[in-house]
Amino acid sequence: MNRELDIIAELRKAEVNFKFSDNSPERVGKVYNVCSAKDQDRIVDLASKLEALKILDVNHSKCITEKSAKSIGQMRQLESLRISFSSLTGTALRHLKWLRRLRLLEAQDVSSLSLGAPYLADIKSLRVLDISGTDFNDAAIEHLQKNVQLEELIANCTKVTGSGFSFFPSECALSDISIRGCPLTRFGLDSIVSLSRLRHLSFSSSEDSSNVDLLGVQWPELETLDFSEISISNEILKELSQIETLTWLRIDDTNLANVDLSVLNRLRNLRDLGLSSTGVSADAINGLVELSNLETLTLADNEIKTHELAPLRTALPNCDIWCG
Repeated sequence: MNRELDIIAELRKAEVNFKFSDNSPERVGKVYNVCSAKDQDRIVDLASKLEALKILDVNHSKCITEKSAKSIGQMRQLESLRISFSSLTGTALRHLKWLRRLRLLEAQDVSSLSLGAPYLADIKSLRVLDISGTDFNDAAIEHLQKNVQLEELIANCTKVTGSGFSFFPSECALSDISIRGCPLTRFGLDSIVSLSRLRHLSFSSSEDSSNVDLLGVQWPELETLDFSEISISNEILKELSQIETLTWLRIDDTNLANVDLSVLNRLRNLRDLGLSSTGVSADAINGLVELSNLETLTLADNEIKTHELAPLRTALPNCDIWCG
């Protein structure tokens, strides 16, 4: 205990470089404003000797060296690690396989992260992984099928088309996938929705991809669905309305002016609906009177005045309507 107190005392002297909480039973460490890799190596090495450290944040590090990565790998109680917006070599990630308790890894905008995909696959305890803004592609995604406990994957603004998910067993643990701003293909989308435990899905078109056709997609029992900039027809909306398990739906930034919204009345479990920037009319919105469980309706950036929705407010008095 005295040894640990000595370490804490030394870290306090470097308060501009390290913050932590003394709240038992865990400590939260954050390394920031580090002037040099040498300073960071020293601080991370000291932090690795705090046996109770469960959360470490080294976001925005100029360079996470091999030495620092090795020290992090010695933090055997670590459950959450944030290395976003940092520079490190892909091989440095090999030290993280020793983190047997690691549940969450945030690695947004980490350069050359795809090179470390085989090492990420060695972190068997991982539940949540955020690789947004990295160079991850489908070949790198394929490695993640080995993360058998992975439940949530956030891969926004990457090179992922979705085809890498075709190698995942349909009964894998993945229940939440976000791939907004990715060059998604129809084959990729079909591969994703074939995952039987998928409950939460978020995606959109990107400048690099053609518009993904949603007609005929075999949707699983989703609870939340969020997509934008995807062309929607009456036939597609009719198919979407068959996902009776939906409680949360976002259809933003696409033209719904000529689409029959009344089919959405089939979604009796829906609690939150977003139709921002869709060109919908007040008359179409007033037709959603059968959504008796709806609690929130977001209509930002549409030419609808609040008073025009009086019929819907009367029919759904417990629903908050936001016109923006």
